[in-house]
Amino acid sequence: RCLAGSTLPSLAGRRAGSSPSAKQRSAAQRASAERVGRSGGGGPVAAAMGKKAVAPAEAAPAVEEAVVEPSDDQPGEVLEGDFAWPDGSEYIGEYVMKKDTVILHGTGCLRTGPEVFSGTFEDGLYKEGTFQGADGSVYKGGFRNNLFEGPGEYTWADGRVYRGLWQEGMMHGRGEFENFSFGVDRVFTGFCVRGQFSSSIKGQDAAKRDFLVEYGGDYSKSALAALRDVGARARAAPAEPVDPKAKKVATEDGPAGIPEEYLILPVAGAEDGASADEAIAQLVEGPFPDGSTVKASALGAFVGRFAEGAENLGHVTVLDSRSASVGGFSASRLRKEQLGHAGQAVAFSVDDAEPGALCLAVFLNIRTGEYSAKQATWKLIHCENAPDALA
Repeated sequence: RCLAGSTLPSLAGRRAGSSPSAKQRSAAQRASAERVGRSGGGGPVAAAMGKKAVAPAEAAPAVEEAVVEPSDDQPGEVLEGDFAWPDGSEYIGEYVMKKDTVILHGTGCLRTGPEVFSGTFEDGLYKEGTFQGADGSVYKGGFRNNLFEGPGEYTWADGRVYRGLWQEGMMHGRGEFENFSFGVDRVFTGFCVRGQFSSSIKGQDAAKRDFLVEYGGDYSKSALAALRDVGARARAAPAEPVDPKAKKVATEDGPAGIPEEYLILPVAGAEDGASADEAIAQLVEGPFPDGSTVKASALGAFVGRFAEGAENLGHVTVLDSRSASVGGFSASRLRKEQLGHAGQAVAFSVDDAEPGALCLAVFLNIRTGEYSAKQATWKLIHCENAPDALA
């Protein structure tokens, strides 16, 4: 449903305590206010969930986009204002003006009858915060397109709690279920798929399998694109000539020039190749390869094993836990639980690599705040060569 009365009757805007200009006031009269409504389908949670439940139709209230055409213009100066709708809805917080239209942007509180959202808005949409429903339910977490997205906690009015991943307004991925039909104070960890949840062993096996098919497929595809990009852009680094006056010439067996955007560069003076980015240190432990040990010819041969139409394809592994290991890479280096987007590791391996040839490469998604493989940012965190043949 959408609440009636979308035009602001007044705008108590203020910039550092000043009154709004006449232009601002008249613009507010003409502006199409952000409508407060509810999505009609594919809601996030069930009104009652036993050992098996399906997400209901009702979702969190949505703040619809303004009537103005989409624009690539950056938001203007952030102002503060008090908004009043004819139906009694109220907003107190930050906003910006775009083409004479009020856009909720920044920190604020939106109250619509018994429903309240308090948190951060971005370009008129919920971004992150706490939503209190009319039925007494409370959601704390992130949003995307006004739907629950990423890590979030939903508490029903009767005390049941779900903590875990959401996608497009539905529980989707790994999560914890507390105070459901399993007994008081019991916490169950398992998987949901598109709002579907089952606590049985068979149901959980099916849920995890279905989730991994989708999640693993998306992250395999994204990481594979990164590996192929490294192979396409890398080139043999110039070798140091014996004669100092001679010109450097790239050699086939020289180090591969792996693009720096895929490397984690060390801090000057730090030990063991420590990360220059504290955010990365929260995702994975070093040391990290600098690319100097990877030969151009070896990299080309390795990437070729993952090319479309390759006769003998290598293996792609989307790690699903921090207890897993692939070759000489131990997932204990990972700081984030796997299957949670940020900090996700994907390993590429070749079983029959020749001695001394590249046989394993592990990439890590360092993008935080995004919960889609399409938004992943990949870094090479481990390289390994096949052991030399015994003499």
